[in-house]
This record gives sequence, C-alpha cells and structure tokens, in this order.
Amino acid sequence: LEATRRSVGWPMALIGALSLSYCFLGPYLPRAISHPGFSLKNVVTHIVLGTEGMMGLLLSISVNQIIFFMMFAAFLRISNSTGVIMDLAKAFAGSYVGGPAKVAVVASGMMGMVSGSASGNTATTGAITIPLMKSMGFKPRVAGAIEAVSSTAGQFMPPIMGASAFVIAEYTGRGYWDVCVAAFLPAVFYFISMFFAVDSYAKKIGLKGLPKSELPSRKETVKKAIPLVIPLIVLVLLLSYRFSPQYAILISIATLVIICIPIKDQKLGIREIFNALSLTAKILIPIATSCATAGLIVGVMSLTGLGERLSYGIISVSHGNLFIGLLFTLLLSIIICM
Repeated sequence: LEATRRSVGWPMALIGALSLSYCFLGPYLPRAISHPGFSLKNVVTHIVLGTEGMMGLLLSISVNQIIFFMMFAAFLRISNSTGVIMDLAKAFAGSYVGGPAKVAVVASGMMGMVSGSASGNTATTGAITIPLMKSMGFKPRVAGAIEAVSSTAGQFMPPIMGASAFVIAEYTGRGYWDVCVAAFLPAVFYFISMFFAVDSYAKKIGLKGLPKSELPSRKETVKKAIPLVIPLIVLVLLLSYRFSPQYAILISIATLVIICIPIKDQKLGIREIFNALSLTAKILIPIATSCATAGLIVGVMSLTGLGERLSYGIISVSHGNLFIGLLFTLLLSIIICM
C-alpha cells in the first residue's frame, strides 16, 4: 500500500486500505453489505498467500505480459519517437483553427498507440502541448483538460493498450488481438469527437492555427516517421497472425533497433538499450503496484462475497431484462474502474 501511495498516489492506496478494513468491519455494517467478519489469519492467507488476492491474476498479467509492451514503449521513447510524433502532429494539424489543441489531440492519439499509459502520454506530449495551447490563448484549465482527456485514450488505443486490455483478455478467455480489434473503432470515434469538440471551442473563442513558418515540413516529418511506423506494422501483423504478445514485441523491438542503426538522431546503441531497459522498470513500478493493490481489492471482494452480491443485485434489479442489466453493469464498471 505504501509503494502504491508513492508511485500512484493516495486514492488507490486509500481504496486498498478501506477494502482491507471491510474484511474486519463486516458485522457492524448495514445488512445489504454486511458479513460475519474474518480473522487476521484468514485475511492474510486469502489475500497475501492465495491466488485470488495480491499475488493473483492481475499482478501475474503485469509481470508476464504488460512488461513487454512497456519495454516496446520505452525503446520507442529512447529512440526519440516522441519528438517525431509531435512534429508529425504539428505538420498535419497545426495550421487549422485551434491548432495547438488539435496537435494535442492528434499527438496524444499517436503517442497512445505506442505508450499504453495515460500518465506517460500526458507527461511526454503535455510538456509541449500545454504551454503551446496557453501561448495561443487557451485558458490553463482548458489546456490541461484537453491534454488529459486526449491522453486518457492511450489506455485503449491499439496496438499497445493499457493494463485493462490484458485483464479483459484474461477474464474473457480471448486473445489480445481480439481486444485490439474490439477497441479500434471506439478509440477512433473517441479521437474524432475530441477533434470536433476542440474545433468548436476554438471557433467559439476566436482562436486561429499556428503560422506556417512555425510548422515542420510534412515531407520531412513523414520521412522521419517511417522508422517508427515499420516496427508498429510488424507488431500488428504478428499479433494478427496470433503470435504471442511477448514474441511479437521482442521481434518488433529488434526491428526498431536494426532500422534505427543508420539514423543519427534515433540510433539505439548499447547505452540506449540499457537506458530503455531502465526506463521499462520505471514505467512498470506504478503499473505493478496498482495491479497488486487492485488484486488486493479483488481478493477482498471474493473473500467477503461482495462480488457475488453485486452480480446478484444487478440481476434482481434488472428483473432479467438484458438491456437494463447491461446499463447497470456499465455503471458499476465505471465506478469500480475509478
């Protein structure tokens, strides 16, 4: 819990602590959510030593699958892909109404394809786009909101998605590629809606695009982006042919290293490779700790029977109506996902 507090923040750690306290406070709670209570020995055995708690499925996914995707994201970042993506977004979206904000949306979408992390996406693109939006007349809170909302979609933008994609694949018994395919259209529509929202807001407050003198050449940026695109194409092809995510990622990383050899600014030597591996570990810290805490919460739900109660509650409230049941499931998923 302390590791989670340091790496993710107070909210996740507090939810984990409240979940643990629920194991002991069950007899004193209202009947709908009460339970007989458990001894410290039972709680530790189930949540710490058992396979349904902290060391269960969620943490297993982070160390067996997510780490490979984060490694690929780290190699892309070390190879200066962030700068290339920003230039590409500027070249194609910068000249339009509300240019900087549209750059933030496009850049976050493109970064989301290779980062799989909302916070990482915000940290990399936001450092450039937020000051740029503010300098062009956007209010600080609006600039921050546009970047945050755009970067959040990095969690579900294929081919590299957030931790939840692996959880979905594991729980549904489907392959990671199936989850990517299912997420593609929602992710695209998300960014299209963001683009139009930014456009209407920029027109409303009378903002213009960036001057052409400040925009990079489209031809040059496309040329620089080719080394970045080829490993992504390799990754998508290998996943589509049902190779394991681990194998697909390692081959894609090897492709990236080979392609970047002749490119001066993006070459990945021994030092860069070690830096990428070090960055992988740093990226994985908040993911692994939050997965462990989420596993703790899941363990509490299975130990106390709260998960089954929620399921039965949805069935009883919906009276067997599938559509109403789906709406309640949606609402519950949003609350739990927070």
